[in-house]
Amino acid sequence: MKSRQAVYRKRWRINPARLLMNIFLLLSIILVFLYFTRTIAVQEQERDKEVFIDITIEKGDSLWSIARSIYPNRDPRPVVAMIRDLNGLQENPTVFPGQILKIPVSAKATGKKGGTAAFFKPVP
Repeated sequence: MKSRQAVYRKRWRINPARLLMNIFLLLSIILVFLYFTRTIAVQEQERDKEVFIDITIEKGDSLWSIARSIYPNRDPRPVVAMIRDLNGLQENPTVFPGQILKIPVSAKATGKKGGTAAFFKPVP
């Protein structure tokens, strides 16, 4: 007689340690996703709060001096980069008297949404 080989079906068994690890990983991924979406939403709200004003460059003005006068407590390098990006000055950052630049000013500095800053006169 031929011996019969027993055919066993693999049964699914729950491993508690693996189950907890999978739940932990899933929750971690969800929390990271929520954190980044909230961060992006906050950044967009801050961007919406910024007001842009137009200023006319006068003799002796530079992007650096404008950035220092608008944001005296911040590093002027990112502000200068933002001004250059807004006005298309990536290749030639030189500004000339009479040139009109769009400058970002936070709504807090203007005192109201859509207002103008006290230290700059807007171009009519």
